[in-house]
Amino acid sequence: MFKMVKKERRHANVADFKDLVALIELPTQVEKDPWVASRNRAVLEMLFATGMRISELINYTVPIYSDQ
Repeated sequence: MFKMVKKERRHANVADFKDLVALIELPTQVEKDPWVASRNRAVLEMLFATGMRISELINYTVPIYSDQ
């Protein structure tokens, strides 16, 4: 009989909360155009809040609802 040797699992590296907040706020500090800064911040917030991949965000379409 062979005895299976368990390999130690490493935990994923996760950024600190303050680093993530600084990253999300960075576009408002760096971008000169306020519209571009808002767009970039919204993209970062969407990525971190939902956990979606960049490719999913790129292909995401906003549904348009009508009262009619």
